Amino acid sequence: MTPAVDLDAEQDPPTPAPVRTWHPYRAALVGVALLGLVAGSLLAGTASAGSGSTGQLIATLELRGVVLTDHPTAVLALDLQNVGDAPAVAEEVTVSGAGLVPVTQRLLLTIWPGATERTTVEATVSCSLQDGAGQPPQAAIQLHPAPGASVQEAARTSRSAVAVPVGLLARRGGLCSAADATLPEGWLTQARATGWVFGPDDSLRLDVTDLAADVTDVVAAQADGIIVPVPQAPVAVHGGAVRLELGAPGSGCQAVGNRPVVPTGLQLLVHTSEGTRFVYVAVELTVADWLMRAFVAACPDSPGGPSAVRPLLGS
Repeated sequence: MTPAVDLDAEQDPPTPAPVRTWHPYRAALVGVALLGLVAGSLLAGTASAGSGSTGQLIATLELRGVVLTDHPTAVLALDLQNVGDAPAVAEEVTVSGAGLVPVTQRLLLTIWPGATERTTVEATVSCSLQDGAGQPPQAAIQLHPAPGASVQEAARTSRSAVAVPVGLLARRGGLCSAADATLPEGWLTQARATGWVFGPDDSLRLDVTDLAADVTDVVAAQADGIIVPVPQAPVAVHGGAVRLELGAPGSGCQAVGNRPVVPTGLQLLVHTSEGTRFVYVAVELTVADWLMRAFVAACPDSPGGPSAVRPLLGS
């Protein structure tokens, strides 16, 4: 049987449940705190995006080739991949580094999330005989939000990015080393072919100018492994100019390393005040054809040589 409970007995009253009162000043403090957190996260996102470290844009720079003219020009491939969730516009790129004259090029490329854009940048090569390993070429890209982007998308858009050199550009020596590996020997010290006449015996009379002041005479000639006889060697150089009587290119398939051989110039071995070196002389198409035919005849099965372009030569 349940005992009776004396309601009048003295005892501690039950503890009432706490009542939460929403005071206006507390609401203000909470609001300020929340606003501070939101603003802080947005500012942090914007700051990291502005430094290019958010990874919204992955950019690489690769050497496509060097155009061998009076002022050699590097043709660089710039790949831009948007791995973020907001579109961005690549406004311009500045390419610099060892072996290059810095250049800024307008891009105005809209890169959508998940998309990759490729463009080319051309820069003048400035290597020299004394150049060693220097800073690899790099490309600094300036970005801004795409037109019509929302405030949130604009906040997530990077303001800059730096392209990473890949392939030959990433190796020791950078661009200059890559150019040496792909261009004919002597490309750093060029001269000009100003006149040429073919003889009935398939010989060639070639006038060369713009040789360096320290060049005294020409002792030999070749074209990327094709021996070109100089019967009167050594031939004296006067005032940076010389007239060469060249015999028909020699027969015999020459080993030329890994570079695909498409001779478009001559390499003259010259005497200088400091020894010997090669000088590169670009030639006109008819002279290049003269050289190519010699290679095709000597190396008909060479996969790396110009025998693959025999149809272009009409043979």
